[in-house]
Amino acid sequence: MKRMDLVAAVRHHARDNYNVDGWDYVVECFEDSDILERIEGAETAAQAINMIREVVRRMNDRRADIEAEVF
Repeated sequence: MKRMDLVAAVRHHARDNYNVDGWDYVVECFEDSDILERIEGAETAAQAINMIREVVRRMNDRRADIEAEVF
């Protein structure tokens, strides 16, 4: 797959899962260059999505920790 096709697949997955496990970060904050940087070496859409999933999961965990401190 072309790299921009992989980015499109990641963005599509992020929109479809906006309220799940931090995918909103991709929709709201990630530029294409951010995605490209994090999917280096991915050859399929599934690989690219899994690579980004690891990033946003950590970000989402941090957000949950912060929210737990506030309340």
